[in-house]
Amino acid sequence: MDSSKVISEKLAAYCQANHIILNTENFNMVCKEALTEEEYHQCFLSHEVGDQLDALAQKGDAAFERGSYRNAIKTYQKGLDLLPEPRNQWEAKLWFTAAIADSYWFLQQYDKALEFLEESLQVEGGHANPFIRLRLGQVFFELGRMEEAKDELLKGYKLGGEELFEDEDEKYWNLMA
Repeated sequence: MDSSKVISEKLAAYCQANHIILNTENFNMVCKEALTEEEYHQCFLSHEVGDQLDALAQKGDAAFERGSYRNAIKTYQKGLDLLPEPRNQWEAKLWFTAAIADSYWFLQQYDKALEFLEESLQVEGGHANPFIRLRLGQVFFELGRMEEAKDELLKGYKLGGEELFEDEDEKYWNLMA
């Protein structure tokens, strides 16, 4: 059983035993009471690391917006490298891998984009992210893998609706028809 499941079960048992309804207001306090210090640090990044990740995300986004995709990739990769193990537990990994994949997408380096999109699917929440499904479908399309493209584009549509395709080339929408 992975550590996140153990911690989740421990929190649930603590809340049940103490008749606590866990919510955003009491979450940190309950975690500090219910978990060991080591378990707590497995769940939360330090403020210092969080601030560094935010700064790298902003710097990467600025490079991306300027069309400096290679610089964005380097900056986003620094963010990934900063995440403690196990990296797949951190929401920031999903964000950074998707941002790197998107940068490779705009560089038309579809094999590299695919690599990071597939890595995004390994992070909790990755499978249910409409953008990742859309971009994965588009990458498969550009690689000539039309059945996989259609499957992923349909998943993206089911998760994000028609508006997900608004600013995209209509060839991707047409593949689903």
